[in-house]
Amino acid sequence: MNAGKEWIKVKLSNLSMFRNPGKEELVIVSFEQDYQSNNLNNQMKKRQYWIREDGDWKIIFEGAA
Repeated sequence: MNAGKEWIKVKLSNLSMFRNPGKEELVIVSFEQDYQSNNLNNQMKKRQYWIREDGDWKIIFEGAA
């Protein structure tokens, strides 16, 4: 690879989703992320909280799981 080239590869595995059965449209997504770039390699478990607002899904929180 050329020294000046920037690149990113992201791979997700072990994806799971939990949808709140209550009134609020909330989904909790957990997964393992393998992030690689020209200057960083990182593997971690992540969790995201998605909420539906006005018909659109939005991530309201993302962090380590």
